[in-house]
Amino acid sequence: MTKFASKYNKGLGFTRKAVENAIYTNLKELVSKYGEKKTYVIQALYINTKGKYGDSPVALVNGNFVNLPAHLTDTVKEMLKDEELVSAINEDMFGFTIYPYEKDGKQGYSVNWVDIPF
Repeated sequence: MTKFASKYNKGLGFTRKAVENAIYTNLKELVSKYGEKKTYVIQALYINTKGKYGDSPVALVNGNFVNLPAHLTDTVKEMLKDEELVSAINEDMFGFTIYPYEKDGKQGYSVNWVDIPF
């Protein structure tokens, strides 16, 4: 018999928290500062429910927040339910790289999720 209560009574379970006075950044700023080739290790994932334009995904990287594209909101919501992924994040084994794209004549950025082996 399945135990539903234990499945849904868990918090996110991330072991790392934001640094004091954490800053928010975005993918464009990261590319400008570090280029497109860098792999970013994710320390936690969140859904910001208080945004001006609705729910949006956020990653914790180096103790600071990185706003992720809105089109990843549903994906991140699913990721937050995955216990194996939460464990991988807590063990520094999951991250992302950034890639550019163009839509309606404007430059945008999104991420490719990556497994980080030890």
